[in-house]
Amino acid sequence: MDHDELFTLRQQFFTAQYDKVGSIEPESYFEESREIAREYKLRSLLALGKYDQVLDAVSGGNDEFSKTFTLYTNFLKGEDVSKDFDLLVSSSYHSWIVQILGSFYLVQNERFDEAITLLQRHENSLECVLLLTQLYIHQNKLDLAKKEVSQASEYAQDSIIFNLAEAYLNSVENGESLRGALYFFEELSHTNPSYRSLIGQLVLNLQLHQFPEAEEIFRQLDELEGVNDDVLANQVSYASIIGDEELVEKKRQELQKSNPNHPTIVDYNEKNELFDSIVAKYSEQIVN
Repeated sequence: MDHDELFTLRQQFFTAQYDKVGSIEPESYFEESREIAREYKLRSLLALGKYDQVLDAVSGGNDEFSKTFTLYTNFLKGEDVSKDFDLLVSSSYHSWIVQILGSFYLVQNERFDEAITLLQRHENSLECVLLLTQLYIHQNKLDLAKKEVSQASEYAQDSIIFNLAEAYLNSVENGESLRGALYFFEELSHTNPSYRSLIGQLVLNLQLHQFPEAEEIFRQLDELEGVNDDVLANQVSYASIIGDEELVEKKRQELQKSNPNHPTIVDYNEKNELFDSIVAKYSEQIVN
């Protein structure tokens, strides 16, 4: 097997083709590529909810790789591993696998600043750059995101991981940057047609108000994946942009029923509560 096949594997993993990646045999890769292949396989199995397969694969291992995957898998299963995971993060923060899976654990516990601190310890890890870029954007720290991407450009060598980081950064800009992000996801959809690449393309078409193109992607997503939470969330956004309040409410109710904890629903409920509290506050002032 040559390095081109690790390139293909990386393309598949970062476009969320988890069935394909989860079925590989890491032993068939070159020794220097084997650990990365194994990482992508195990993370794909986690994404597919195949937790027991992951635990079987790392059982008995006392290395950082095995320990980190065991803790993270048990965390996803709902077990309380916080004490052990926090200890691992504090003692093994220089380990690349601890940085990646540890940051996922911290983010899912909404410990964003700790996740950033952990990821900042990376040594030319493009995935850490990607995750930092996303977290900086989430915190509206665009200057830090730009700095991270700029530094990584010196060693990125046209990796899909770096290209994703750059596209996420461009997607929160305007004008040509936004179009640049769209072109990247369009190309990705041609070379690696997948649910994730299509979602990226859809979001950017909606941002650019390119509705016929967005409607075509909704059609492709329906054929590929059917209606799921992310599709519903984007249908809410689409209906909101075109001003169809009836469709907004319909799709929002469908999403609420499917996943009441989806960020779109959580954000909507929080804004409603804030609005209600402001109304109540001013109502009291008027009455008094």
